[in-house]
Amino acid sequence: ATGVPATEEQEARLLIEVSKTYDTLGEWDKALENYHKVAELGQKLGQKEIRAEALKRIGHIHSMRGEWEPAIHQYQESIELFREVGNMREVGNIYNNIGFNYFQNGNMEEANQYYDMALEIGEDVGDTQLLADVNRSKGIIADMEGRWDEAIAHYQRSLPQYEALQDAIGMASTYQNLGMTYAHQHNWERAGE
Repeated sequence: ATGVPATEEQEARLLIEVSKTYDTLGEWDKALENYHKVAELGQKLGQKEIRAEALKRIGHIHSMRGEWEPAIHQYQESIELFREVGNMREVGNIYNNIGFNYFQNGNMEEANQYYDMALEIGEDVGDTQLLADVNRSKGIIADMEGRWDEAIAHYQRSLPQYEALQDAIGMASTYQNLGMTYAHQHNWERAGE
């Protein structure tokens, strides 16, 4: 250690990293406490991206707890800030998160609207991970609603995206979903592939 005191910006970035660890360990109260401090520091310093990151992560914790409305509120606040600093990749990821919250809350129409916005941004910024994840999510909704051909189309779009990312878990999950959709169609031959 150099003995040089950290700047408030460095402190905020360090608190984000510490909070991520608490979040990963399921210590959500400690993570929330730190993320709130980071959000305040970001506000004080005029660092919109730091504040946006903290608000996004607060939204994530509310989402993990099944607290959909507070999660969506925090996500919406972070979207405004990420837009202001031009970080559209994060805006797309947060739209995907909001879509997931609406999905978990049983509001498929709102979920699809947010997934569509995430897809548009994913295409604009070339975010293959976002495109793969959203296509799979839209496939799940279409399958649940009995729109099986649409579900299959979404899954088939996500598979090469996951393959390009070498995301074996994403591919496996999508193949499983695809098989279930074929089973719903009573297409046993395709379901077993």
